[in-house]
Amino acid sequence: MEREQMALYLTAYGNAEQKDKGIVRLVFNRVNGSIRKDSTYLLNGKANMVIDLPDQLIVSVKGPEKTTLDFYGKNGIKMREVATDLFYSFASPAEGGFLLASYESGADSFYDLTADQIRKTVVHKREGYEKAGKSHFIHQMEDGRCISVENSLQQIYIYKDEGLEIEDVINFPQYAEKNIRLLAFSQHHQKAYLNTELTNEIIVLDTKEFAIIKEIKMTDEKEVFSGGHAIREDEKLLCTALRGKNVIVVSEICDDGIPDIKYEFSCGKTPRDLKFIGDYLLVSCTDSNCVEVYQVTGEKAYKIDEAEVFQPITFAIDGERK
Repeated sequence: MEREQMALYLTAYGNAEQKDKGIVRLVFNRVNGSIRKDSTYLLNGKANMVIDLPDQLIVSVKGPEKTTLDFYGKNGIKMREVATDLFYSFASPAEGGFLLASYESGADSFYDLTADQIRKTVVHKREGYEKAGKSHFIHQMEDGRCISVENSLQQIYIYKDEGLEIEDVINFPQYAEKNIRLLAFSQHHQKAYLNTELTNEIIVLDTKEFAIIKEIKMTDEKEVFSGGHAIREDEKLLCTALRGKNVIVVSEICDDGIPDIKYEFSCGKTPRDLKFIGDYLLVSCTDSNCVEVYQVTGEKAYKIDEAEVFQPITFAIDGERK
């Protein structure tokens, strides 16, 4: 593959004829922003996340009879599968052959890839809440701490390291259902940006104690839900998808690390996930059956290209440590 081109993977639910149901391999040109669909690794079930490691792909598959963790070579050949009890909604590579996973049922686990075995699981709980948890995000920071977002119980779990020993649990107020969703991090500013699905806010947190610094409202419109969330590699722009309105909100990150909303631009239907590659923003538009590419600046966004993918969901998590 030419140097300006790169392989990019994402999960997709596919259409009624099962086309694109699985892991879709895209080829993206980092210079001109062009994108095309290359191939699909078909799966027998639903997949929300895939991890792109240097030598393999790891995907959690919720099948008709069982849930498995599947391992694929970069050539699309399935190497093995491991049966699991829980469906991984989000996962993050950890150091030393381990995997951090967060579950739709509201739990986090530490998975040993060498032994194909879960070493530890932490179930999310909150006093006074009878409903079950639901988690969509876990991430290991540069200082080794692991951060998990509990969507349903409105908590942030801070673990000392990948061993999942709890350092602290941040409880958001019970009186305001926000459905906290995803985090984006600025290492330079030592800030984290949390979006809320129901109230459409960007909550700015410090990354030492995860205290709230500022809450920024993106919209008051009804039936609009904040979803995908991405920060540009130079940490100067933050983009957030609003489903229902079908727009991307672009915020400039100021010198103090606080986002300043500059504008929004229209995109395809039901923007699900966002991924920055250089100055290009990739958007998976589930109900438009495509992945769109935009060149985003602080003043304007320009659509560059799109590739047809049926029901695209989530871009692969990069398993290579920077």
